[in-house]
Amino acid sequence: MMGDFDLESESVGPGIWLMRLSGKVSALHTPGLRAEVERLMGSGYKTFIFDFSTVTDIDSTGIGAFLAIAKVLSNVQGSARIFGTTTHIKKVLELAHLTRYIDVFPNQEDAVANRNVLTAAL
Repeated sequence: MMGDFDLESESVGPGIWLMRLSGKVSALHTPGLRAEVERLMGSGYKTFIFDFSTVTDIDSTGIGAFLAIAKVLSNVQGSARIFGTTTHIKKVLELAHLTRYIDVFPNQEDAVANRNVLTAAL
């Protein structure tokens, strides 16, 4: 636990790593998050799934960190995926155009299976 931010992680399949984030994703915490992703990439992980179900806020540095993570993973044919966002956090990710680079899923099972459910607006 790092004050107002917490990170727990585990393998959830071959080459797939789940990171449960909690609290505010901010400039104070993103260097450690990026370093952990890079360390795990060195161990062969190319798909990272981020659980945002208890993320309360994300600042511009947090958005930038996820853009950088998405770029690094794309360079090795990997991917970053997010699930469990609140309506507010999802809107922030959309406004920052992060959803162009990282898919957002409704739940962990869909994120692991890479089943992105598209819904048509009526």
